[in-house]
Amino acid sequence: MKLESLTIQLRQPFSPLGPDNKYEAKLSVSWNETKMQVALTEDACRRILELAGDEIAAAAQIQISDFVTNALSASQTPAIEGKAEQ
Repeated sequence: MKLESLTIQLRQPFSPLGPDNKYEAKLSVSWNETKMQVALTEDACRRILELAGDEIAAAAQIQISDFVTNALSASQTPAIEGKAEQ
């Protein structure tokens, strides 16, 4: 079995966090040619966030920082201008 991803998100992503809109965790796993998504309990989601929340946030911040740096450098690359001579 291979763990493809762990997703933690609000049940209703466009609504604010609250008693009726808590975070949920899902694992995407594959085995042979079969892929499936498994929902974790609220307690498992809470334990994951308590255990690895800081590391997840730090990794996400690094990814965002790298994305912004690369996007800025790509948009600030000067265009090469020149004249064709015959």
